[in-house]
Amino acid sequence: MVEANIAETEKMYGQFVPVKDEDGLWRVGKEDHSFLQTTNALQSDPICSSGGCDQYKHGLEKLRGYPINYSVPNFGMDRDIKDSLSNLPVAEGIVKANWSDFGTEESKERWSNPAKKVDYNFAPKLDGDIIDSHKNLADTETKMNHKYKLSLV
Repeated sequence: MVEANIAETEKMYGQFVPVKDEDGLWRVGKEDHSFLQTTNALQSDPICSSGGCDQYKHGLEKLRGYPINYSVPNFGMDRDIKDSLSNLPVAEGIVKANWSDFGTEESKERWSNPAKKVDYNFAPKLDGDIIDSHKNLADTETKMNHKYKLSLV
């Protein structure tokens, strides 16, 4: 049966005689390889097929009902931001404080996070009760010849 299949395939594609081409690839059969991907297709975008990226064009632009890829106008700074910036001197006058010290060493020290100065131990030793529980679990698994698996269902 295998010989019959080989004979039928060789009728369609030619005799199976491997030949090494100029790229160092082994070719078998007729020289017409239109059914194979070409070298350019192998270097193309991997998300696309060898026929190109046309498979994703379904005419959705017409079905969408609204335009895309349009330019967005620039109307300048937002009015709320402008108002906040203009109200800043008024607020500074009311509270008799100036916000011009941002970025100075004094400001950084005053507003820094004190928790960042603490050297935390991120790998503390386990509590004795937990160590005992781990040992008891391991002993029980060994004795019962069964591995405990936690189910989160």
